[in-house]
Amino acid sequence: VPFVEKPPLYYIVGAGALRLLASLLGPTTALRLTSALWGLGALAMTWLLARRLLGRAQGILAMVLLAAMPGFIYVTHWMLVDNALLFFVTAALWCFTEVYIGSRLGFLPWAAVFTGGAFLSKGFIGPLIILLGWLGLVFSWGRQVGWRGMSQPRSLGLHGLALILCLALMLSWMLALRAVGGSDLWNEWFWVNHVGRFSGGATQLGHMQPPWYYLTVMPVYLLP
Repeated sequence: VPFVEKPPLYYIVGAGALRLLASLLGPTTALRLTSALWGLGALAMTWLLARRLLGRAQGILAMVLLAAMPGFIYVTHWMLVDNALLFFVTAALWCFTEVYIGSRLGFLPWAAVFTGGAFLSKGFIGPLIILLGWLGLVFSWGRQVGWRGMSQPRSLGLHGLALILCLALMLSWMLALRAVGGSDLWNEWFWVNHVGRFSGGATQLGHMQPPWYYLTVMPVYLLP
């Protein structure tokens, strides 16, 4: 019976690892290697993000702190889509800091690609997390350059291109799921998984508590 809880990007990468490396490493190691590589990529993006915000030394420190957190060590040793989500969210936020703090508008399309990757890893939660960071950065940028600076043709064009690119990546899979999977599979993915996980109603997916239970989990995950 087809079952769709998450978009397929993590699984596509895992299938590629099986095809390329299973004969050499074995299937379990090949699959776990993908999680490790997503985690290493997230560490690299954390370094770039913190370096842009705080400086070179602080960037290294931020990367080391993340690598030593129990939650990071735990999750990156499991075959979970959260590893791809972590990489794409961090990469997108780094690109946005390059855009609005480093004044490098050419990073906008890359931010869109990474945001689309976050969606294709775990659904709408990825773009929503990125949106919070983007709002803080764009308002800060607006205070620096003003409306006239924000509305320059190149700025508007690249922002529009980035939005179209991000929506194209998201809609390409959503429309395919709706067309091929039908209404039942769509409702299972969108309503049961997305809405149910926040309401505590998606018990068959393991989400048996409302979202505020994360308040007790996060301090443990964030211990150094």
